[in-house]
Amino acid sequence: MFSKTCRRPFNLIEIVLAMGALAVGAVSVMALFPVGANAARDAMAENYASESADQFLHWLKYQIRQSGGWTNYITGGSPWIGDTDPTDTDRSAFTGGAAFDSGTIFRDDSYGTGYRRFRIQRTTDVARGTPPVTTTVTDFEAVAVLWREKVVIPRPAASPPYFIELPYTTAVAINVEVTWPMGLPVSQRQRATYHFELFNR
Repeated sequence: MFSKTCRRPFNLIEIVLAMGALAVGAVSVMALFPVGANAARDAMAENYASESADQFLHWLKYQIRQSGGWTNYITGGSPWIGDTDPTDTDRSAFTGGAAFDSGTIFRDDSYGTGYRRFRIQRTTDVARGTPPVTTTVTDFEAVAVLWREKVVIPRPAASPPYFIELPYTTAVAINVEVTWPMGLPVSQRQRATYHFELFNR
């Protein structure tokens, strides 16, 4: 004699509980997408900032190395690079300006004298529509502020001073503060400071 096994179907309560657990898991996974997208965007912006600052510093170093550049930028009566730390006014957004380095660096000519404020911009040409029309899309835009400091080197001595400040005729330390994205208020931007030392030769 054979016994017949009867499978009991799921009732409505079990189905609702299973769907609730599935919904909680799906919502939890979906909540990670904006976090990942923001992290990727911030990482890309930081990469743009470091690359742009590196490009900017190399361009500036080349300019200072040119004939008369050290006098104009560093040691002249009114040097193009000053000593003042940046303020929020320095960091404010601006448009236009004299273009340098293939149109990726723009100096704010209306802002006092010298080389104080720059706009760093990265763009991409994108073709859209039929027939394709090429438009320029801004990928990254930041404000860079320059200021100089004296180079300090250690002095091997048994008594103070243990450090020596080199005069600007010998060496200079140049700081570049980059804040981005330029379209946001200064208090909401990301910020990074880059530094390099240059010796007169």
